[in-house]
Amino acid sequence: MTTRSSSKDRLRASNNALRFLRSVNRLVGPENANLAKAFQFNCSDRSLRRSGGWRRNDDDEESPDEDGLVDEISTEIATTGSLFSRAEDFWHAVGWAFNCSLVYPKRWERWKLWLGLMLDVLEEDWRAREDAAHAEVARGDEGEAVDAPMANSIISKYLQLGSSRYGGARRVVRAIFADAGQSSLREFKEVFHNETIERREGNNGMKKMQDIQINIDEDIYGDYLCSDESDGDGDGSIVAGDPSRTQEHNSPILKPKKTSEKKAGARNEIDSVDGFDLLGGVEAFTLRQRLLALLSDVSANLPTHFTPLDSLYNTYSEHIRPLPLPTFALVLSPTLLPSTFTPSARSSLIQLILLSLISTSAPLPPESANDELDQDILQTCFLPYPANTNNATDNAKVSLLVEALLRLLAHHIGLDGTPELKEAVERGIAAREAKTAKPDRRSRGGSKGDAEKARFWMGMSAIRLRAVVEDAG
Repeated sequence: MTTRSSSKDRLRASNNALRFLRSVNRLVGPENANLAKAFQFNCSDRSLRRSGGWRRNDDDEESPDEDGLVDEISTEIATTGSLFSRAEDFWHAVGWAFNCSLVYPKRWERWKLWLGLMLDVLEEDWRAREDAAHAEVARGDEGEAVDAPMANSIISKYLQLGSSRYGGARRVVRAIFADAGQSSLREFKEVFHNETIERREGNNGMKKMQDIQINIDEDIYGDYLCSDESDGDGDGSIVAGDPSRTQEHNSPILKPKKTSEKKAGARNEIDSVDGFDLLGGVEAFTLRQRLLALLSDVSANLPTHFTPLDSLYNTYSEHIRPLPLPTFALVLSPTLLPSTFTPSARSSLIQLILLSLISTSAPLPPESANDELDQDILQTCFLPYPANTNNATDNAKVSLLVEALLRLLAHHIGLDGTPELKEAVERGIAAREAKTAKPDRRSRGGSKGDAEKARFWMGMSAIRLRAVVEDAG
């Protein structure tokens, strides 16, 4: 209905449906519109998914409503052609969408619209049910009566992945961090049969991609309108996409910006845009962040329904820690984390990652702190210490993490520019510089150039650390 649409009318129907659902979500709301039922994934049989078949569940049989009307629609679009029949579940679609953001940009143009709509619905539905739960608390209710509204949310149902709750949580996070690597493409395969294969325009070769952004509201569809009336899979009507697009995480289709040697000394050699590109671009980065924030909120409120928050953050850490420095810095930047990611949640996640990287000589925060951060803990347990290795990248990441905590504390609570704070910052900067003065023989891979870039990141972080303390007086 989109990339390989056989007519203008079919594509327009898809875009009109998107407009309609946006309006329904905004004006009626997910619960009143019963979007939980409309957005229910039906295909639970793997053989049916492989063959593109569709089967109605026994408890989903057509039944007249009180007015004698039948709600179910039996057209191809609503059954075999429906995304909710084709995808294994929501997280399969999420993982495939983010894979497309890296290696199939034409498909990503469509998938990002769907994923943006789904997140709007999921967030609105969760907020409404969270408010209902707070109302239950205000009335003096507790236990299941309080959890029930949130447990019935659409996102909660999507997270119910069978009895293997913890294994399910790890798969969910893998979908959010899908990087178009071999393992990611194996786990999160295309949803629609041959959806990445591009249609030819008659006998004149493949239709040329245009530099036109899609804008559904303005009826701007880029190059998605095709004159070919056939949806067939053969007879030379389509051409496979460039197989070189299926690449590993470290060589995405979106190439980094080039920086002249003269400019490199004035700013970071790795532009922040490169960090976005490694996650599929700015729009993909934002959608990933929104999903991470939503899962954090669900886990904090429904630990027994999904997974405990500390377990979720450990899984986040496994995916965030290995990221290249530009991407690592973006993912944990206090200014780029969504507003729904509360300061407390941000602090907890950053502390968890930091504790896995920081020197073993650093004292642990007191258990009574329960991940709460104050200036004394920051300058005693985090600021003065390097990483637990001589690796320049690890030390740069430690610097970025302590910087993020310092900025969080300064913004939300305030800092007292004491001599002790300034001394802790300077000790940490010196310790990390000294730690990276000698090469780390235990580190694997990397190059001298990588170490120099990491030291550049560390030096820029040191400048910002001193600036924050200076602003505190």
